Amino acid sequence: MAPKRRKQPVNNFANVVAGQAGSAVSPGNKQRLVQTLERALIDHKAGRLDAAKVGYEKALKVAPKHGDALHLLGLLVRRQGDTVRSLELITKAIEARPNVAPYYSSRGGVYADLEDFDLARADFLKAIEIDDQHPEFWLRLARIEARAENLREALNAVNKSLDLKADNAEAIQTKAHIFTLMKNYTKALEQYQAVQALRPDERKPLRDVIACMVLLKQNLEAIDVIEEALARYPDDLEFLNFLASCFVQLGLFEEARQVIEIIPLEKRDAAVLITDTLIDMAENRFEDAYRKMMPIHLADPDQDNIAWNLSLINLAMGNLEAGWDLYDRRLKVENIGVRVIKLPLPFWDGTPQPGAKLVIWSEQGVGDTIRMIALMRQVVPLVGSVTIACDARLTGLVKRSVPAVEAIPVDQLRTTFEDYDLQLSLGSLSTFFRRREEDFNIDPRYLVPDARRRLAFAQTAARLGPNLIVGICWRSRNTQGLRNHYYLDLKELAPIIATPGVSVINAQYNCQIPELEEFYNQTGLVVHSLPDLDQKQDIDGSVSLIDCCDLVITANTVVGDVAGGLGLPCWRFGGLQDAFLLGRDNPPWNPTTTFFPIYGERRPRDIIPELCHRLEAFRDSFDPSTQRVATILREAGDAPSAPAPGETFQIHADAPTLSWD
Repeated sequence: MAPKRRKQPVNNFANVVAGQAGSAVSPGNKQRLVQTLERALIDHKAGRLDAAKVGYEKALKVAPKHGDALHLLGLLVRRQGDTVRSLELITKAIEARPNVAPYYSSRGGVYADLEDFDLARADFLKAIEIDDQHPEFWLRLARIEARAENLREALNAVNKSLDLKADNAEAIQTKAHIFTLMKNYTKALEQYQAVQALRPDERKPLRDVIACMVLLKQNLEAIDVIEEALARYPDDLEFLNFLASCFVQLGLFEEARQVIEIIPLEKRDAAVLITDTLIDMAENRFEDAYRKMMPIHLADPDQDNIAWNLSLINLAMGNLEAGWDLYDRRLKVENIGVRVIKLPLPFWDGTPQPGAKLVIWSEQGVGDTIRMIALMRQVVPLVGSVTIACDARLTGLVKRSVPAVEAIPVDQLRTTFEDYDLQLSLGSLSTFFRRREEDFNIDPRYLVPDARRRLAFAQTAARLGPNLIVGICWRSRNTQGLRNHYYLDLKELAPIIATPGVSVINAQYNCQIPELEEFYNQTGLVVHSLPDLDQKQDIDGSVSLIDCCDLVITANTVVGDVAGGLGLPCWRFGGLQDAFLLGRDNPPWNPTTTFFPIYGERRPRDIIPELCHRLEAFRDSFDPSTQRVATILREAGDAPSAPAPGETFQIHADAPTLSWD
């Protein structure tokens, strides 16, 4: 269907005004009406709202059903904050002239002010039905869909607006915002940059570009743009804080501190304070961070950003109750890696609710979910039923480990929420069940691997003989920003892999075979690997493989959470973890884990000599009869086992890094 041709605007204002006056108005009064509305409109555009209001009301005394007068007065009182009267006036304008698209668009704006998204959407759609060639109507529809979290619909609407007016900076800005809400920061950055190109002399487009680059952890690139911004705005507090934040993400804490010190004390707002305390936390100065943060929180306890960071500081210091009491404030803070699922259900308060159907949704990463499996058992006797909505890759592990709960992919939750009475975010379980140190006195082995797959892996790993079997993982999938500060290259692990009497297997879930082959070619050292096991997507398989290890040495990744949840000896290295260590040297969540903190000038490579020494001692005291592989085979009666359906084990004689031999 060809698009409707937009009607040409009528240029004769007087004729339009007079035409709406009606036959009951005399010709003389019509002339005075035109003059009154013309003056009122001039005052309105000039910001003289009181004078304009008097003029519109005077006009309506002459012609009470004059559509434009009602509409313009409605817009004016909305600008003054009287949304109730604005809604009444614009509705009367629509009743007087039911086929005028801008009236519906304006009333939709009022409904948007009242956060009645359904009625706002209906009015914007009506405006579009009357005139589908007006880019502003599509833009307003896009914005209301974005506010209602209908992001696909919002994107479709803003694209139609841009089809009609491609260089509309406001529409491009809205599109960037929609991509930001979608967490698609790469596409958002493209749009923010397009806005900046259209408005090169304005501060906000430049600020949005920088903020998006920071979200993308493009810290080096962002620093270049920030320095250009500071050349134009040398005392800009937000740009200085962006610069300090980039230095923090790069692990350049001294440089970050120097930027903070440029900012006068009286001008340091909450955002600057958070950056400052992040430096303290990264350098193991949690007491300093607490002293800075607590007064700000007491002065303004409603600041969620401050409360959330104070929660982390308290947890890092071991102040469990104070930390957990503020922990749920994370659900109100944007862009901290927490996925909030908004359901029209009340939140569970941790008290017994017999018969209630509770759904607990995972708001963070795979590792956090695995750690919370230990707490799920404690929920079961308190409610009627428990459903865990989590990463689809974890549903099997959750069901095996806690048979009394149901597990579903989190993406299904939006279509099934009506099946439940109560909701909770998964991380919030800690606020109920880990408030005191003694709450951590539980069985360290709470994960249940797939027994058949573990046996198949053990039968393959038996080819390594009675050696100590060590699983290694040296980096996370996410190596952006500060996180990369805490990881190793595989070649830096060579002294560990070379330890005599030790067989090393690959537990790195994003390792490519060429990386292992290059390592072998450079060092002659073998890291045994199963090429058919995708340890990123097949977490069940990864858990089963890790359970064949006698020891796991890992960066601060999911592998450490798996090893800890299996109750295996685990040596884990990384940055100081506020809600992980909880003021201890080693994580109370996993009592079989030893933690090697990286902070200050210390780097992961600096702990290699200590790990080698410990590994030699571990090997010397190791009893081959307790080897995990031997134990698994012995418990299974050394029974042969066919691989699980669709699973094969390939031994490549020509590629030592892929072989168990």
